[in-house]
Amino acid sequence: MGNLIARNGRLLSDGNPAGWIYSETVADGATSDPVKIKPNGKGIYAISVGIIPETGSGKVQFSLDSESDIDGGSADWFDWKDGEVTDGTVGSFVSAISAVRCVSISGNVKFKILI
Repeated sequence: MGNLIARNGRLLSDGNPAGWIYSETVADGATSDPVKIKPNGKGIYAISVGIIPETGSGKVQFSLDSESDIDGGSADWFDWKDGEVTDGTVGSFVSAISAVRCVSISGNVKFKILI
């Protein structure tokens, strides 16, 4: 089995998709580093992504570009279907994506991923 998810070159899972959880708090006005989604040879997984703005608002973005474009900073990023939110919101990706990240529009934003 290949790696499922890597972040900044660091292995976060060795291909066991069920129950993998990632969490971080994104500071006011910041954008998280991309969490790259890597296939493990078993197909496409449903990925649940949630954000909880502590005081302001935030949004989730995803990319369909290559890992080299993501690493090189030239990837295109798309806003998730919920756009900018001010309350805790969960969305799912059920088709292939290359990476996901969180954008804090204002205030700290909790960012969570579950596979």
